[in-house]
Amino acid sequence: MPERQLDRVLGSGYGIFSGHQPSWARLRFSPERARGLTLEQWHPRQRGRLLNDGHYLLELPYSDDRELIMDILRHVPEVECWRLRP
Repeated sequence: MPERQLDRVLGSGYGIFSGHQPSWARLRFSPERARGLTLEQWHPRQRGRLLNDGHYLLELPYSDDRELIMDILRHVPEVECWRLRP
């Protein structure tokens, strides 16, 4: 199987889970947590930006919410899950 096709299937979602149609999570981190997170990579296709109020907004694809939720819980109470959508 060509590498590009493997990456499209196996690399589409967050963590160890894969799938063709990933959902996108939108997470907002507190200004205190934002400092360290701007340097972290959760997924190669993630989008992150600092907001005017100092919060950090992270958007990333995921295929199964179990692993993503575990990582979100590590940051409680410094994170808000704005959206987990199919």
